[in-house]
Amino acid sequence: MQNDGLPCIRYGEIYTLHHHSVKRFHSFINADLAKSCKKLKYNDLLFAGAGETREEIGKAVGYRLKQEAFSSGGIIILSLNDQYRSDYIAYYLNSLGRKQINKLGAGHSVVNIYSRDLEKVFVTLPPLHIQESIVDILEQLDTVIEKNEALVEKLKHIKQAYLFELFC
Repeated sequence: MQNDGLPCIRYGEIYTLHHHSVKRFHSFINADLAKSCKKLKYNDLLFAGAGETREEIGKAVGYRLKQEAFSSGGIIILSLNDQYRSDYIAYYLNSLGRKQINKLGAGHSVVNIYSRDLEKVFVTLPPLHIQESIVDILEQLDTVIEKNEALVEKLKHIKQAYLFELFC
């Protein structure tokens, strides 16, 4: 894995590093490899195309960065027009829309979803300004949750240190 070069979103990172939108890059590729990858555009909607279970497939993230970047294989890309926010749709599909996506998976040991299947998914789409307001609120809540999760982890470490000091 490279630490410099052209930014890239890898299939597994959709599950592990990007919750509803891509905020920063964790992987990079060289220019030769980029020629065989799909180039991402602002407001693309990225889906994990396969997983071990129906519940895993179709995790979505919005790409709202204006930086040139590429995607690895196994990622389904839907390019959206300006009246939709990809991160709004990702929030929706990763919560209320999850049941619809789970039903679309095909396969047993590896479950796949295809772009033709994703076209069947119904998404509630309010006007753009409402989508933007909803994303702003949800991102603020995510920030508070992340900060509190970090605080809880820090407190667990402090507790472990006290337990060690007190009982050893």
